[in-house]
Amino acid sequence: MLVDQPVPLEEVRMNLPQWKEALKKEYDSLRSYGAIRPIGAAEYAGLQDQFEVVESLPTMLVAVKKPPMR
Repeated sequence: MLVDQPVPLEEVRMNLPQWKEALKKEYDSLRSYGAIRPIGAAEYAGLQDQFEVVESLPTMLVAVKKPPMR
């Protein structure tokens, strides 16, 4: 079957060296498209001073194994 298979995060943690390259590639892709941008505590505090409301959006990692040859 050519279907992505979800992987429990416990399995990812136990095999982190095997997942590291894929996770970094996804992170770099999100940054290059401007979907995310990491900020430090000082910049976050500055945003709180500048704007009435500053929200931190929760995120969630979803790991999947993709079928071969895809």
